[in-house]
Order: sequence, then C-alpha cells, then structure tokens
Amino acid sequence: MYTADTIEGLAEQIGIDPAALRATVDRFNGFARDGVDEEFDRGGNLWDVNWGDPEQKPNPSLGELTKPPYFAVEYRSGALATCGGLSVNPAGQVLAALDPHEPIPGLYAVGNCSNGFTPNSYPGPGATIGAGMTFGYVVAQRVAAGVDAPLEVRS
Repeated sequence: MYTADTIEGLAEQIGIDPAALRATVDRFNGFARDGVDEEFDRGGNLWDVNWGDPEQKPNPSLGELTKPPYFAVEYRSGALATCGGLSVNPAGQVLAALDPHEPIPGLYAVGNCSNGFTPNSYPGPGATIGAGMTFGYVVAQRVAAGVDAPLEVRS
C-alpha cells in the first residue's frame, strides 16, 4: 500500500504521470460535485445509491477526493463469482443447451459454476455459499442413491 499527502506525490510513488493522475482525480471530483459519473455510471442505479453514504450529496455513491492522506494499492483481477454458468434444474442436473433443454445424464453443477440459485445475476459476496451447500447436499444424496431422473418439484 502506498500513501502520500498529495495526489502528485502518490503518483510518483506508484510510477505514473503525476499530471495524468491529477487530471483523473479532478475529473472524478467534478463528477462527484455534479452527482453523475459520466465515465462509469457509478451511483447511477438504486443498488449503488443504497450502499452509499446517505449524508453524501448530491449522490450517496460519489464523494470528492480532497482530504489527504491519499492511498493506492495494486489491484489485479481475479475470479470471485459468476453471473452465469451451466444451466441446472432444481436437482443440480446440468441442462442441455439446445432444445428441449433436458438434463444431461450424470452431469451435475452446484455453486458458482452453475446458474441455478440466482440466474444471470450476482447476489453479493458470500450469498452463494448457502445455496452451494444446499444444492451440493441434494446432488450428493441423489448421486449416492443412484437417482439420475429429474427432481420432482412440488409447489
């Protein structure tokens, strides 16, 4: 982690052009003052606003970077979760991609590699753990019992 009392000092520590970082921070601060992030649309949806600081005006998700010290950390991409995965039925059976989307015999998926708990969305950190454990239990019980038929779902 790097820290400095000025934006330019921070830029020098992390090996980037101080004028470029200053311009980026100034641009962002303008977005924060206006309440609209024209570059990445941060704070442009209800999810962002609800997770923001209600005291921060005009947009709870955007605050100016004006008070030192300033910090920087190296960020590298990594896989935390998916917003998709293999389509499964309630038994955790992987469904064929082509019509009629029937279960593929003997193929199961649970957790973040499946699209069963929250199809096409990511509910947040840790939210998939319980569903992964539950679907894992259901699949394990069915496999141990030698049951490969679709699960009968009762409403």
